[in-house]
Amino acid sequence: MTDMEYNKLFHRANINLVAFKQVNDCDSELRGMVEMAVAAEREECAKLIEAYPEWIGANAKQEISAAIRARGNT
Repeated sequence: MTDMEYNKLFHRANINLVAFKQVNDCDSELRGMVEMAVAAEREECAKLIEAYPEWIGANAKQEISAAIRARGNT
């Protein structure tokens, strides 16, 4: 996740990032928590694709779930 994406999350949640960091001094911990939440959601999405009915095709499901998981490596 880029700094810009990280900051947009705070903005969308109506959290003043500067004030939050000054009060809590936990930027790295908070960022780690956000990254873990995003990774967990990404994995759940990949598992949903893998659980789809067989009419989608095993190769397509494998490619889609791999693409979802790979988003965490960019």
